[in-house]
Order: sequence, then C-alpha cells, then structure tokens
Amino acid sequence: MTDEELKRKTYLDKAIDRRITQKAAAEALGISERQVRRLIRRYRQEGEAGLVSHRRGKPTPVINQDTSKLLL
Repeated sequence: MTDEELKRKTYLDKAIDRRITQKAAAEALGISERQVRRLIRRYRQEGEAGLVSHRRGKPTPVINQDTSKLLL
C-alpha cells in the first residue's frame, strides 16, 4: 500500500468507528462524502485490497495525437 492508501485506511477506520464523521474524513482526504461512502463499502467488502487503486499496473489511456481528423 502507498502512503496515500494508508492515510485513507486510517481515516476510514475512524469514520467506521464513528470517531470522526464521514464529512470530516472526506475533508481530510480531499474527496467527497459520497466517495467516502463508496470507499467504506468497498473496504468492508474487500478489506484492505479494496483501498488499493484498481488502475494500478494498467497502462495509461493514450490520447490520439492525430490532429488531422479534427473538425473545425
């Protein structure tokens, strides 16, 4: 897990235990309350693996650089 994912785990654990609100966790992590709820749900279902980015190890989407097809 990266430092960012460990930080997420810490704040989500606090939110689950109701030591802080989901709103406070969202503000501390710089994400929306809705995203906190999604992360909590995934964390409960998949455990710590649910906090790891599903994009890890996958290539970055490539943007087509061919500008000759642009319509002006």
